[in-house]
Amino acid sequence: MACPAAADDLSKRPEACQPVLTVQTHGCMVRTVLRCTGMSPVEWRSESFDDKGLRYASTFDADFVQIRIAYPQRGQYFFNDMSRSFSTPPAEIIRTGRGVEMVYGQFRQGAQAWVTTGDHRVLRVDPPLTISGTDLTRLRFFGTDTYSAPLVAESVDFMNYVDPVTGALFGGESLLPDETGKMSLWGQPVELSRPGEPGFDAQIPKFDCATLSFNETDEKADKS
Repeated sequence: MACPAAADDLSKRPEACQPVLTVQTHGCMVRTVLRCTGMSPVEWRSESFDDKGLRYASTFDADFVQIRIAYPQRGQYFFNDMSRSFSTPPAEIIRTGRGVEMVYGQFRQGAQAWVTTGDHRVLRVDPPLTISGTDLTRLRFFGTDTYSAPLVAESVDFMNYVDPVTGALFGGESLLPDETGKMSLWGQPVELSRPGEPGFDAQIPKFDCATLSFNETDEKADKS
């Protein structure tokens, strides 16, 4: 089977992709990581759900270079046509504690669109985060995202996590304060589920949905 064309609907899970890990996070999100076969160069798929359904889906190659990402939900602020690559494979970054993540894509606000680029360097490999009996590797990245027309640059400081069982790499929490000056835990893993375990392949988030969700943040921004 060939790699899906750009016009394909990423919100539909291909039969060739099977779930291997589900991650419940702070901020009313749940993410499932899938392994895909016969879809070269796609080898991984990620699906993230919030309290209103599928928030976004993305595909990756064997080294977790992001091939495509789509945000099927409504919303005024969203990324699309996003790609991500690493200067060295994640396994090498973990071994050496050095590496760069490059991001390129498009950011939309209503009818307007900007090109965005990101240059994120590994700040350090933090001590593992133990969740559900698994020691997740933590890679802390720091860098800059730049948006065109008008040119605006902003700092980014965030975690990526690596599951040692499946080798899956997934994003975590931002380490920069929000508009209130507080550090957000949105995206930090809270619970892991594997095949046969309760909560595996769940599409309903469990944590913080009564107090904080990504949707609420979007809705406030849309009204501003």
